[in-house]
Amino acid sequence: QTTPDKQPSPAPVKEVNCTPSDAPSITILSPNGGEIYKSGQRITVTWKSCNLSKTTPIQILLEGNFSGQSWGTDPVSTFNLGATGYGEGKLVNTGSATVTLPTTGATQWSGYSSIMEYGNYYKIYIARNLADHLDASDTSDASFTINGPSSVLSEWKTYTNADFGFSFQYPSNWKLSEDKSKKEVTIDTND
Repeated sequence: QTTPDKQPSPAPVKEVNCTPSDAPSITILSPNGGEIYKSGQRITVTWKSCNLSKTTPIQILLEGNFSGQSWGTDPVSTFNLGATGYGEGKLVNTGSATVTLPTTGATQWSGYSSIMEYGNYYKIYIARNLADHLDASDTSDASFTINGPSSVLSEWKTYTNADFGFSFQYPSNWKLSEDKSKKEVTIDTND
């Protein structure tokens, strides 16, 4: 599914003009800010390029910035969505790629580790490849949101015992029976 959870106000459509004398460049079209996705969701990243061949290796990174830093400083967290490692593109310059958003932190290249926080903290970064990213790269214009997966706890039931002043949650497929005369609660965990 490549559709965000809800449709935000559309980001302005970027005008991408290219002449043969222009320097090589990449312009991200989507996600470009305001979208809302779920962790683990497959999304389509789209871009336009100028003076780069369709076989040019590119990489796609998800950058997270949730420590209050302004964009323009190094991101707090970077997830490698479309490259095998530093300077090695595994995708080519086709103008779109379907990637899977991370669900948890994952060790990245060269021993760096990233953490996943849910919220409006993320941008896509696309580059010719990391080794020569200065001559052809782009970052989403604004942040987009990645929410956590649906919680399984939302499907759990709650048992409350007012006499003894406690409660607990249990999976909805468990069977709970209470014998007040024996002051006993039995839970059957068999499906």
